[in-house]
Amino acid sequence: MNLTKASPEFLDIVSCFYKRSTALEEAFCNGPFFKCNAEGMEIAYIFKYAFYKGDIDGKDPWSIRQTGVYQKYNFATKSSTWIFLHPAKQSAFQTRLEEMLTSSEECSRIRDHLFFLHNIFISTSFPHWRDFMAYYEARLLTQHKIIMGSSLNEPLRINHQTLNTVIFIENRFLTLRTVLHSVRKAFETIHKANDALCDADIFPLSEREGTRQLFDNYINQADEYTQNVSFLHTRAGRTAQLIADTLSFKNALTAQEQSRYMLSLTSSTVEDSTTVRTITIVTLIFLPSTFMATVLGMNGFFEMDPQNHNLVVSPQFWIFVVCAIPLTLLTVFCWWMRRKKQERPQDEKAISMV
Repeated sequence: MNLTKASPEFLDIVSCFYKRSTALEEAFCNGPFFKCNAEGMEIAYIFKYAFYKGDIDGKDPWSIRQTGVYQKYNFATKSSTWIFLHPAKQSAFQTRLEEMLTSSEECSRIRDHLFFLHNIFISTSFPHWRDFMAYYEARLLTQHKIIMGSSLNEPLRINHQTLNTVIFIENRFLTLRTVLHSVRKAFETIHKANDALCDADIFPLSEREGTRQLFDNYINQADEYTQNVSFLHTRAGRTAQLIADTLSFKNALTAQEQSRYMLSLTSSTVEDSTTVRTITIVTLIFLPSTFMATVLGMNGFFEMDPQNHNLVVSPQFWIFVVCAIPLTLLTVFCWWMRRKKQERPQDEKAISMV
């Protein structure tokens, strides 16, 4: 600050640069400032731009970075002091600037044109926003095609993760709306500085008109980007709502099918219960007499003594017991197996509905 004699407002620009572990203040930009007096002119702003990191381990390949720009022009010496702040050790603008400084012709252009470095910096960083929007629009369209091709009567190809992806894209567009507004304010500030210096006869009218037209074009381009991102943000929001509604409808349809199944199962249970109750009652009525008639009718095991007319049990009665018990167990086993076979399709249907 002492070396450059920058205004205290420049500290607001510097305060935007600190170590972050999350996307804190991703959309925040400190307002640009412009000051012009008898000694000179100062202009400073934060410029945010899209940076492509590459697809690394499936992470988001795009990030939003920022550069702080400060220019102080001294009317007496007709020289500018520039400060560029950026978080990375190397940037595309820095590489381009270093290449230009090796050329005497480019150095002359930087000295002669007061706002030339602004143009170099903006033309290097600003166009990346279009690629940024195109990338997320392509991802959004992919998710939109999936949801439009889904049917409630078939297994859905979308889930909660799909909804999270679309909401993430929606938030990206929401952030960009604020960022583009701050970018436009930076263009307007440079535009204002250009008019102020021309009114003070610092440089000729021809240069003023060229700079004005240049930044008018940048402002128009920023407006178009803002319109596009507004459309994409609305589209992402509607896609997210469509996914949420589809999942809700699918859950409602599944619940309806489960209710129908439970109603059918209850009706079947009631019918079976009625049938079993009827059979049980009939069996209770006829079983005692049938059992006694069957047992007493077995001449091989029971017979009447012709002398005293007493009932005589044969010593071979154990054969009846030995045959009856296994046969009873076999009958119960066959009934149990048949019941399990009938229950299996019902269980599979119930599981498929969950």
